[in-house]
Amino acid sequence: MLLTSRSEATAQDAAARLSDTHHTTNMVHGAACDVTNWEHVAALAQTALQLLGGRIDVWINNAGVSQRGKVSVVESDPGDLENILDTNLLGSMYGTKAALQVMRQQQEGGGQVWLVDGNGARGNATPGNAAYGASKRALTQLLRSLVAETKGTGCAVHMLSPGMVATDLLFSVGGGCALCGGGGAGVVVCVFSIKAMCCMHVVFLSRHMWVFIKAYVGAAYPLLCMTTTMLLYTIPEYNQLP
Repeated sequence: MLLTSRSEATAQDAAARLSDTHHTTNMVHGAACDVTNWEHVAALAQTALQLLGGRIDVWINNAGVSQRGKVSVVESDPGDLENILDTNLLGSMYGTKAALQVMRQQQEGGGQVWLVDGNGARGNATPGNAAYGASKRALTQLLRSLVAETKGTGCAVHMLSPGMVATDLLFSVGGGCALCGGGGAGVVVCVFSIKAMCCMHVVFLSRHMWVFIKAYVGAAYPLLCMTTTMLLYTIPEYNQLP
């Protein structure tokens, strides 16, 4: 598995924490990548091939940023609007492009690419956070286009719909990640090879939600994760089965 962040130190720290948690050695790696930069993303795909045994099975476009607080479009800083759309939409397109270029050349089947939706994906209004909502709504159309473009290629494109997750992005609207231990640049892309990893279920949760789940769900948590994943596959609009 390869985790990325705009910060090399953050990515390496997240990889180390995940390795320690699951007692793995040389299976989780970290690398820096700015998903708004095509050259960075293209280089990431090549790095993933080198670290994951020459194959990419799953690519998750997890990058997402939002505005700090509720701000109307009229009052928004143009730079903030550009950053949100570049990261959430263009970053997902760059990641998908890089992943599919590799997967189409792979033997024994292609691979899976995942987009991640959010508030606004269904077309609902997101006042005070219009750029974020618009970027997520755009991903649903992008999914349909990608499903049509990848038909018959052995590659599959899906939409992951996690709902409201108690991450630092939700609490501070700053784009953090639980594995990174705080705000700032979090884990933005997750790439892994199933053959290299054998079998490993990883869920990104904030410290707050993890404590809640351990306290109230306990041993049922793995079953809950599996059930949720299976339910996502039953939504034709959001998924294309390989």
